[in-house]
Amino acid sequence: MDKVIQGVLKFQNTVRSSLLPTLKKLANKAEPQVLFVSCMDSRIVPDSYTTSSPGHMFVIRNAGNFVPHARLFGSLGHTYSEHAALELAVTKSHVKHVAVCGHSNCKAMEGLYKTHSGSPKQENDPALENWIKTHGQSSITKLDQLMFQEGKPVHLVFGEESEPDKIEAIIDKDDKLEPIDKLSQVCNNNVIFF
Repeated sequence: MDKVIQGVLKFQNTVRSSLLPTLKKLANKAEPQVLFVSCMDSRIVPDSYTTSSPGHMFVIRNAGNFVPHARLFGSLGHTYSEHAALELAVTKSHVKHVAVCGHSNCKAMEGLYKTHSGSPKQENDPALENWIKTHGQSSITKLDQLMFQEGKPVHLVFGEESEPDKIEAIIDKDDKLEPIDKLSQVCNNNVIFF
């Protein structure tokens, strides 16, 4: 925690004054172009690897970079912050792009894969286990399609076949990724637009 506090103090003393004019301009006229969904993993820093500056993008971060399916929105009395962020970004702020970015060695994907593959039960917190099972099931189905035809490029369809905004993708065309990393890529393409 000391490092965090020291970082805030350093920011206030050295960076804040040079950033303030930009933030003042953005106060009433921020026009983000992208909603970026990323894992909450501490090794992933979206602003750094996208070289984004303030006002450029909205960012959602959660365990496994999941975007809960619209069918789950409001079900069982749940409201997900991801849906609120999508609504704010797409309908209120008119962002043009939604990017979902996974990464290798994702612990949420590892938990999802191990739960599915029958590996010995992981010691997950019940909230984490419920999160990955609830929101990862459609990704597991896509992974099964991908693994079933191992060695050949497989066109996976994300969204309903009849939807105009469906996405078709080839995941791991050269068949070089480990199953957990394939799952991370499948989850990247599992966004439901509204």
